[in-house]
Amino acid sequence: MAESSDRQSKDSICVFRNLQPPILVQTHPMPDQSSCRSLTVSIDGPGRHLLIVDLHERGVRVRLIGRKRIKNGLQERAAYWPLLELNVRPPVYIRARVTADLWHTFNPKEAMNGPLDALLEAFPKYLANIAPACHNMKRKQSVLDAIDGALRIIQRHIAGLLVPHACDAISRFPNDKCARWEIYEMTANDQTGRIAQLATTCPGILIIARGIGTRDKHALDELLAMIVSGVRLGRILNKAVNLWARFSESETDLHKHQRTRIACAGPLIPADLLWAQPVGQVVIEDVPDDPTENLKWYLLQAYAKSVAGRLPGSKRNGFFSFVSRHTPSIITMLRINPDECVRHAWPNIQLSEIIDYIMATARFPKRATSLERLIGDSRAWHQRQRYLEAQQLEVLVFAPGLIATLRLWKSEHGEISFISNGSQLRKESERMCHCVASYAGEAASGKVKIFHGDFIDEQATIAIRWEYDLPVIIQATGVSNAPLSERARKIVEAWLADLTEAIKASQNGKKPVLSGRFVQPADNTLTK
Repeated sequence: MAESSDRQSKDSICVFRNLQPPILVQTHPMPDQSSCRSLTVSIDGPGRHLLIVDLHERGVRVRLIGRKRIKNGLQERAAYWPLLELNVRPPVYIRARVTADLWHTFNPKEAMNGPLDALLEAFPKYLANIAPACHNMKRKQSVLDAIDGALRIIQRHIAGLLVPHACDAISRFPNDKCARWEIYEMTANDQTGRIAQLATTCPGILIIARGIGTRDKHALDELLAMIVSGVRLGRILNKAVNLWARFSESETDLHKHQRTRIACAGPLIPADLLWAQPVGQVVIEDVPDDPTENLKWYLLQAYAKSVAGRLPGSKRNGFFSFVSRHTPSIITMLRINPDECVRHAWPNIQLSEIIDYIMATARFPKRATSLERLIGDSRAWHQRQRYLEAQQLEVLVFAPGLIATLRLWKSEHGEISFISNGSQLRKESERMCHCVASYAGEAASGKVKIFHGDFIDEQATIAIRWEYDLPVIIQATGVSNAPLSERARKIVEAWLADLTEAIKASQNGKKPVLSGRFVQPADNTLTK
């Protein structure tokens, strides 16, 4: 299937080869815009539908026209659906009914001849529902081929219109939820080039701008107007922080730390990670410039924040400062994978073990504390604790509390069970080769509840605490404190979601909608 090569003008006919009538893609002049041409795909089904694509000098408009028969046998237009209106030349905007999520934009290096871009690939699935009846599969496939051909023309057309300096700007950002489309829109609409310049000099401002724009478009316009006016970067940073503070309701003493975080953020930092409250004082010299190392630093700070909740407030800044200074060494020790870009509260077990140690010994680290000595002392303490706790665990009983009827969860992917006494906790520590037994005191007091997960080819130990009567994961690891696989993480997330819904349902009397099921163990014991 190819576009006819004998087109003589913009108003010529464009026929896709090897298609049977009445399927036709053709062009004809638009009455209001002589610079436009229109591609029309006829879809012959129970009714009659036309996919009309208007290609113009700024972008594209895609419409779906529906027709139906009336009593005298004629057809009339019955419905009109604007599916997509997209401008990639200023003014840049996108309005879509059926597309991929709007953080995506075209890759100009691949969109000319490659597979359908994510922005368009949702259309065939949607339009397949109104293609010819399923019993005529050959005809239906011909229609879908015609639709695919029209979409490829759209793709090549849009790729050729993309603004070069805006494409250069978005190429620094990951092709994910880091606001690629929004950043393209901001940079392409700015004829001064100053917003595109920020993609290199201070990408954190563009990342935080998306969070501002989702909350108040007028506030985002204020920030962008300041950028294009050519004011100093310091004033722009102050404005970004003030707008962030307005919507995040943060404490005033955190503003200077957030200013540093935004100034030091590389292009790979997820928007929600940068929008979160600072964990403490940020030392500029600690933050790497390399984008990958920069991401590792921000992730490690998030990990530290997730495990430091048990520290006294006056000691947290010292701990965060210690982690900040020793980030490269800690990253090497923990083997953090920045590609995973974890956004959920999956505390790293190594940092959690350090928290256990300093809470028990009151040896709170500071910026100058030796990492090697702290880790060595922590490991020695944990070994002693295993021996001492093994002598005391047998008599402990862990009350289930709110999860009395939710102690065993099963799904097609595995099961998760509550550890209800010290004997089970000791066995868990032995078979999983880690020191979960150090949580015995907190488990006995009800502050923490511990579970064992069995996922066919992988096992996990999970610890949760309670915030506002709902469960929050504080630890989830495999054998020998190994990080869980992505598959195991998703199972644990499904269990946590079911547990949360079941607890809410017990409080409001509504029946929960669960992905798995909670059952009562036949022998009233929960670990094998």
